[in-house]
Amino acid sequence: GASSASGARNNLGLGNVDNTADAAKVVLSASKLTTARNIAGQSFDGTANISISDTDLAGVAWTTYTPAVTTTGGDPTTFTAVGRYKQVGKTVHWWADVTLTTLGPASGNLHIDLPTTPQSLTPFHGRDDNSGLAVQGRCFAGAATVYVANYNNTSCVAAGTRVIIAGDYESQ
Repeated sequence: GASSASGARNNLGLGNVDNTADAAKVVLSASKLTTARNIAGQSFDGTANISISDTDLAGVAWTTYTPAVTTTGGDPTTFTAVGRYKQVGKTVHWWADVTLTTLGPASGNLHIDLPTTPQSLTPFHGRDDNSGLAVQGRCFAGAATVYVANYNNTSCVAAGTRVIIAGDYESQ
């Protein structure tokens, strides 16, 4: 009873049918991807869930670096410093181990450089193995340096001081 193809489609309830090839159509659901993709090194074709660990995202080992060490009063004459960090997304897990051997002009707060620049003010905690006192540190947004003092805000800078400090922060 229709006089045109359009009228026939409407009469049969096929008003939304067109001549677009199946390969060119958007599919609302599928049981499997036509071409599998890798996600964090794992093949994914849509037929099963995959599990992604922190190791897959951030690598197997922490990264070692040598932080710059200064103080409010000047650079210590001799010191040893090692730092390690692991970054997962923008979160940085960090620690440093600094031993001051010969002070020279060093005095005031201890300054230890971070491996990346922090997004915001962040506290850190640790220990001065020389005095046995707890130490506290903090870094400021946009400044990749931790300022370290004893828990009571006295200087931890002394010959033989070994500060071990750690914490987590958000990188820029």
